[in-house]
Amino acid sequence: MTSTNTHVDHTKVSVIVPAKNEEKNMRLLLDSLINQSHIADEIVVADDGSVDATAAIVRKYSEKFPVKLVNVHQPSSPGKARNVAIKASNADILTFMDGSMVADRDWLKNLLAPLLANPELDITFGNVIYDTKSRIRPISNFQKALVFWAYPPSNIPRRNIPTSAIRRHCLEKVGYFTEMARSEDLYFFQLVDKHNFKYVHIMEAMGYYFEFPSTVKEVFKKWHDSVKINVQYQIAFGGFYCRFLKNICFCILAMISLILCFIDLKWATLFLLLVVLRAVPRIRLHKKLSSYFFKRPYLWPQLLILFLVLDIARISGVVNRHRRSSEKL
Repeated sequence: MTSTNTHVDHTKVSVIVPAKNEEKNMRLLLDSLINQSHIADEIVVADDGSVDATAAIVRKYSEKFPVKLVNVHQPSSPGKARNVAIKASNADILTFMDGSMVADRDWLKNLLAPLLANPELDITFGNVIYDTKSRIRPISNFQKALVFWAYPPSNIPRRNIPTSAIRRHCLEKVGYFTEMARSEDLYFFQLVDKHNFKYVHIMEAMGYYFEFPSTVKEVFKKWHDSVKINVQYQIAFGGFYCRFLKNICFCILAMISLILCFIDLKWATLFLLLVVLRAVPRIRLHKKLSSYFFKRPYLWPQLLILFLVLDIARISGVVNRHRRSSEKL
């Protein structure tokens, strides 16, 4: 491993990785990080209660490379795991990856360049590529359909914690990441706006996400839990977003129309219209994927099934969260 770091003052840089049960992916991630064109001073992996070989793999890498393992004493949340890793590092700039990702070889170089060139810049946001081209690991048609319905495209700038770089003083100013379950990114972005931190999007700083749910059960659980947490976040930190409510109302309307189809088939027209209305913006976002599915009509039932599973999961997440809130009252 040879470093190509070129900055004179040697601003110290750490890569922070929260991980839980990532033995299948950890070698891929660490290999991508230790072979960057710009080498970080250290990689800090926070093991959040893994019961597999994640910790053992990290320890093995630490024998040869600047990789540090820290333990989160009680399994918690990505926010807490990141905080534990941050506090175990003394770097000036903290960069972030997730355990189910792989960094492009020039990710760190591209991500850091604006920060090293401009001391007044606080944050750079990289580009999470939801890999549908089997660059890292083969992806099934089921998972491609899931990306079509549920994941953002890679050509639109987005704020993500994974693939980002943040100056330490910014994190200290906002009290690090919130440690509530999984909403640490949404809350952090609110604080970025509140404190007027200066940031830019670096589309060339790419990290590949490749660990998609592979079964209907996994999809339902992931989106049920995600919406439930999203509702919790929006109640706790500033009320409901109109867009979120609009999406949930659309889901409910689609489910009602589907149920009515079993009473009278004429309602099928409304249901199919709702599916098309939902599909049109996704087609615009995912043109290549849309072309892939358009040429393969035998995959359309799979798209329809996932449409239904995602909507049912979202409605279930809202209902479940509302019921728990009512029980507390």
